[in-house]
Amino acid sequence: MKKQTKKIVSSLMAVSMLLSAGAFAPSSVAQQLFSTTSISAATSAPKTGLWKVAADGLAIRNKATTRNSKRLGLIYGRPYIGISSVVWNGTEWWGKTTYNGITGYVCLSYCEFYHR
Repeated sequence: MKKQTKKIVSSLMAVSMLLSAGAFAPSSVAQQLFSTTSISAATSAPKTGLWKVAADGLAIRNKATTRNSKRLGLIYGRPYIGISSVVWNGTEWWGKTTYNGITGYVCLSYCEFYHR
């Protein structure tokens, strides 16, 4: 194994042993070790403008409330799309767009901001 990989494995084993011994509250360790860099409510709202779809087959939905809302269509080919407004649903940022004549919302977790 590479030196860096050995260090990571060693660190994970040490954390695992401490957790099983009850040395830390699991939630605090998880928050420290597995913090994400995804868009969250703590960050400022994403910008409107031109976005690049980063997932093939991205759903356009009728509401920005949940991934289970009615799917109006799919976006294939990872095109650039215009986002006219953004909505925080308590979990994720959604952007309002019109694509191929369909107006709805896309989850911005699957898109990358391109420019205003």
